Amino acid sequence: MGGKKECYSSHNAKKAKLNLDLTIGRNPVTGEVTSRAKLAGGDNATMRLENAQMNYGRKKAELEEAEELYQSNPSTKNSNRLDKARKAFKQAQLDLEAAEEIKGKVDMKKAGE
Repeated sequence: MGGKKECYSSHNAKKAKLNLDLTIGRNPVTGEVTSRAKLAGGDNATMRLENAQMNYGRKKAELEEAEELYQSNPSTKNSNRLDKARKAFKQAQLDLEAAEEIKGKVDMKKAGE
């Protein structure tokens, strides 16, 4: 193939920038960056609430699994795993409550407008 590699560098740089812009949700015409929440069709509070709900479900399943393992084999390793799962579940509960509270405030603001 003819031509030097340097000849294609600006083309590749433009293409790489375009690909990056598309991944972060930048409008190629206006240059405006769109948030992940808007791309998903909601607002930031809704997205955070959904993430907190998914995280809560995952941590709850991990806690149940750790409890089953500890009941079948109460070793130090399983005890530590159970403690870690309980802490993670507690944190997920707090995160979910906070996300619900924030979502409620945002919804009240929107209703007031």
